Amino acid sequence: MKTSTAYKILVEKELIIEYYTGEVRAHDFISLKERICKEPDYDFSFDTIIDIRDAALAIDENDLSNILAFINIKFKDAAGRKSAYLTASPNDVVQTTMYASLNEINNQLHMKMGTFSTVKAVSKWFGYNGTTTDLIESTIAQLKEKVK
Repeated sequence: MKTSTAYKILVEKELIIEYYTGEVRAHDFISLKERICKEPDYDFSFDTIIDIRDAALAIDENDLSNILAFINIKFKDAAGRKSAYLTASPNDVVQTTMYASLNEINNQLHMKMGTFSTVKAVSKWFGYNGTTTDLIESTIAQLKEKVK
């Protein structure tokens, strides 16, 4: 299964949207985060939506440790920042395990994290209006087209 990733920085909304498809491993996640951090429009304080609804996470305990170490180094001063994971099924064991493990470091990062199954739920959590929800939906559709 081919892995593809894409992202868009919505400067006016102070939001980064990441999209993953295929079999996603730790290096895919870390690699995309590193690419985003190099963008001129990147801002550390921007919130993030991570859409993994079309992805199959292939992350074991060692991979999870690598992701956690990376996040702890890159985002150690993430006070107030929010990251939302969009999943196909909130009950998916792999995705909720990843979320739970990331959530354990919240006290160090002061980052708020949530797992959702719809863009509408993510928008509500972020406090966005309907227009912004539509923008997020259309951006995700563009990212999907980009990786085809």
